[in-house]
Amino acid sequence: MMETLYTDTTPGRIRVLPEKVANQIAAGEVVERPASIIKELIENSVDASASHIQISIRNGGKSSICVIDDGAGMNRDDALLCLERHATSKIRAHGDLSAIATMGFRGEALPSIASVCRMILATSPAGAPAGTEIVMEGGKLIDMRDCAPVQGTSVTVNSLFFNVPARRKFLKSESVEGGHCHEAALRQALGAPNVGFTFTRDGKQVFEAAAGAEGADGLGKRIKALFGEKTLAPLVRVDHSFDGMRVCGLVSRPGGGRASRDAQYVYVNGRYMRDKIIIYAVNEAYRSLLPRGIHPSLFLYMEIPPERVDVNVSPTKSEARFTDNGAVINLLRGGLSKALERMSGPEETSTSRVFIPSAAGFTPSAVAPGAPRRMEMRETMAPFAPYTPPASAMPGVGYPLPPAMAPEEARPLEMGLEIPQGARVVGQLFRTFILLEAGDRLYLVDQHTAHERINYEALLARYGQGEGESQELLFPILVELSAPGAEVLRGIMGGLEKLGFVLEEFGPHDFHIRAVPGLIAAADHKAVVEDMVEKASGMEKGAGFDDILESALSSMACRASVMAGDRLDIREMESLARRLDECRLPYTCPHGRPVALSISREDLYRGFLRK
Repeated sequence: MMETLYTDTTPGRIRVLPEKVANQIAAGEVVERPASIIKELIENSVDASASHIQISIRNGGKSSICVIDDGAGMNRDDALLCLERHATSKIRAHGDLSAIATMGFRGEALPSIASVCRMILATSPAGAPAGTEIVMEGGKLIDMRDCAPVQGTSVTVNSLFFNVPARRKFLKSESVEGGHCHEAALRQALGAPNVGFTFTRDGKQVFEAAAGAEGADGLGKRIKALFGEKTLAPLVRVDHSFDGMRVCGLVSRPGGGRASRDAQYVYVNGRYMRDKIIIYAVNEAYRSLLPRGIHPSLFLYMEIPPERVDVNVSPTKSEARFTDNGAVINLLRGGLSKALERMSGPEETSTSRVFIPSAAGFTPSAVAPGAPRRMEMRETMAPFAPYTPPASAMPGVGYPLPPAMAPEEARPLEMGLEIPQGARVVGQLFRTFILLEAGDRLYLVDQHTAHERINYEALLARYGQGEGESQELLFPILVELSAPGAEVLRGIMGGLEKLGFVLEEFGPHDFHIRAVPGLIAAADHKAVVEDMVEKASGMEKGAGFDDILESALSSMACRASVMAGDRLDIREMESLARRLDECRLPYTCPHGRPVALSISREDLYRGFLRK
């Protein structure tokens, strides 16, 4: 019997797309909206070593976008090649892909843009007798001619998505798209402080930023030009290196934050990033410095060897893949911690001390071994000498701000501050706030949040030393848990013992608390243990006590602190103020609420019409 060979006679399903369709698909990755075009064109201008870039838009960028730079222009051949897909001046070999050192190498950016608009490109190299002007429409070459020589390159994009009506229909209103264009230009201007920028919208200039110097001084001038003095004033300088990487810039002080992350600008090798690893590291550094839902202002620049970061994770290049996530997290946390601390030393003034965020001290190695024991509020209130942490406990020195970045004087109800040494206790307000006078300012200290901070840092120091001082209870406290809760408690009992708790099992699901930390002898210890079991239950399986340490210490510190409504006598208020002065970070409680507010004498006089 003859074998029959199977032959498929159905039409083929695989097709090679026409070039026009392929370009429009590529444009869908690169060109989400008018702001995407601004980003791509400015990045090309920066790579061309431009010293000044002009951006102008009309109708939110839907009608017209024009980007003009004075960088290195192109001759006629290069001008034609730059409109071909996968043509680039930035990649020579396959190895260059693993060490990208420019703002971008996407060869299809310009042809993709040209495929969905009417575009005019004019360019000429320096000293050329004439320039080249190329007119494109929907990805097709319409005209190429000589033009007057221009210094650099000009790209004008008109009638965006004129040939893709479905894409144009999804664009938002003129004001919304214009706002996105403004933000895109602003991000690029912050990313290159050494380049001048001008942004014009519908014929009106929105901002102009002159080219500045490299470093924090140039960045400070750029922030002032784009956001104003009020944004710049409360920022502190960051400059930190770790494992061959560096982070520098300006960040907000404790107590100063915003309800959104719209003032967070982080750049990796000059490229704006919105990466989850970076966001995580920032949140860790500010964890106990800001209330939940409040975010710091950031203007940070990270320098990472190109071979250790891959920026081609997403078409917009707003995310990155790092070869060592842990090193990047340590770089950011260390840099922010250094920025928010101030070192004690022989040259310090009477009000100059060092503070380190508690988020940087959750490991025993970061805790000062000589931290003094804080006594309870109701103990004898004897004065003691200020505590100076050893240099080994502080991983760096603080960086003073240049004069232009000093905080404004006489701001009503200033927050995120420290109490100057020598402040005089005036009294108690509403059985909640302690009033202190120092110089020409009145300080209002929240007695509960201040005591929380004191107890929190004392407990952190004790845990780091592994010497949790215990106080035996006359009668044990019974803690009744569910079966899963009992299993969780067994897993964290070792950590609780380091804090000073002594527990023993009393049945399958019950435990007795026989001794408690001496620092919080007056707290509701049953509630503290239940809080920690609840926190540990929400952690991933296998998490250790160190993973819930911050929540555990915060809970213990809160429940051991004086409360709003407690009456304090003058000696108790003075003792609390002295112990707060010893804290490394007296700005906020462990939950991020401010410890103190202040108002100047000038503002008080003004309120009473005395000035």
